[in-house]
Amino acid sequence: MSNVATSPRPSAQPPEVSFSESHATAGGAQRALVFAVKSDRANAATLMTIIDGSRAKCEIFSNSAGLVNAMSRASPDMIFLDVCTEGTDAVEALHALSQCAYPGMLQLMSNPGVLMVEPLRQLARLQSLQVMPPLLKPLEMSVIKSVMKDLRPVVSQAPLPQFHLEEAIRNGWVQFWYQPKISLRSKTLVGMETFVRVFHPHKELVPPSTVLKNADERALTALAHHALTETGIASARLSELGLNPTIAVNVTLKGLRTLPVARIFRDYVAKTGRQPQWIFDVSEEDIANNRADHKDLNAVFRSIGIRLAVDNFNGKLLPRAALLDLPITEIKLSPAAVAHCATRPDEAATCKALINLAHELKSTAVAIGVETVAQSLALERLGCDVGQGFLFGHPLPLEQIINIIRQRSVSAKQPRAS
Repeated sequence: MSNVATSPRPSAQPPEVSFSESHATAGGAQRALVFAVKSDRANAATLMTIIDGSRAKCEIFSNSAGLVNAMSRASPDMIFLDVCTEGTDAVEALHALSQCAYPGMLQLMSNPGVLMVEPLRQLARLQSLQVMPPLLKPLEMSVIKSVMKDLRPVVSQAPLPQFHLEEAIRNGWVQFWYQPKISLRSKTLVGMETFVRVFHPHKELVPPSTVLKNADERALTALAHHALTETGIASARLSELGLNPTIAVNVTLKGLRTLPVARIFRDYVAKTGRQPQWIFDVSEEDIANNRADHKDLNAVFRSIGIRLAVDNFNGKLLPRAALLDLPITEIKLSPAAVAHCATRPDEAATCKALINLAHELKSTAVAIGVETVAQSLALERLGCDVGQGFLFGHPLPLEQIINIIRQRSVSAKQPRAS
């Protein structure tokens, strides 16, 4: 089974600049670790020189994909994030930092007049990221030194708690948070996706990748089983509010074969009297790598009532015939396809082709990574059905989701002033 709602997995990209492989100073003291995402080489060299002079180790990347790859091996104490006019790459970086529950400091920077800076700062705060007041370029040495003055290797050197995924599940340390999926036409809640959060009693929030990285198939299957149990409870709670959204759980095809899905489905129906609204998100890559099993799996899945969504879909790995071999109910357009749909005609054409394919398969077209109003409007014009991303809401505990729904229900019933 794949990670249940973990960080994106971009293709490997080397850092633009990297130096000082040792994380210690000449005197043996540990140095703070700083990552930076910079769009221009000129300022990158200046920033690296200043940070090095502050006795910190620095790695600089040209885009968010490089940052995400680096964070799979180390957690920095501070991240400098460059915000360009469009801000798309910075939004992708914030999404990744939120997904891995980044505990360090975040420093935004931009050229004067970039309007995206303040919305991104507010977005970072909503994601509980420790974001500092933004800096203007060209960067001044004295300002960077002031920012770096009190930085210590707290995050990069913090020992991670040693425990296994199954232990976390047994002890109740695993929670599932939910991100809304919104109809682009009616602007109503039509679904949610589950995101794993692990809260260790002594270390508080632990990055999910830390726990999932070395988990074996048995532990991941146990996680999926736990997810179905918890999301079944969430579905029942939401039904009390008159809502019946689908709830997506990330799995692999192998995980679905291992899980006692038929029994879980039967138990749920017997207990609630309702059909479960689960959708299993399976990556396009996973489906492509298991094409030989499609026809057998199709018969089994349809007999049980399993519905699948093709996650992070870009249409490059799977022909239409392969999709017909499985009970696909959603095609989830990848964030890379969605990012420039409002500004680049070629990207809009790609989105339109993927949306049309979803409709030809009698499936729902879901755009993930929707971060701006312009993207939402463009996707609606292109015929996309559902949007998911920070524009519509970030992952939250179930109780907070329910409170928001109740508050909005009360607001909708209040008479408007004439």
